[in-house]
Amino acid sequence: MMTVGLDGTELVELALMLVAVGALSGFFAGLFGIGGGAILVPVFYECFRLAGVPLEVRMPLCIGTSLAIIIPTSISSFRAHYRRGAVDMADPQALVAAGRARRRRRQRHRAPCAGTAVQDRVRDGGLVGGDAAVARARELEIRRRRAQGIC
Repeated sequence: MMTVGLDGTELVELALMLVAVGALSGFFAGLFGIGGGAILVPVFYECFRLAGVPLEVRMPLCIGTSLAIIIPTSISSFRAHYRRGAVDMADPQALVAAGRARRRRRQRHRAPCAGTAVQDRVRDGGLVGGDAAVARARELEIRRRRAQGIC
């Protein structure tokens, strides 16, 4: 039986590889004291390379898989801390306001559709993790602006 282009044994191999990746990334995240996303994306990249995932979809798949883990975990953690009264809601509101002000300031001081060499490196698989996500988001924003005729 084929599921998503994989037969039963390949699906089991991929599942075991992902379990091993999860355990390895959890160990390294605890060892280095950094977020799992910084470790998960490069590890997923190699895992998907070994699994034969095409280069064109490998990085988006890595980032999407990492976000599929990070977002629910973050929400769950926030809710648990909020129930215990350990979240100061003034801090996030101040951060959101500062982020909006920074975004407005940056938009005034840059060309609306300037591309970067970083985007080319993302497509070639040369960047991983947060750098790739930021560059990809910027590229999508440029495409959206061009489609709306802003550029």
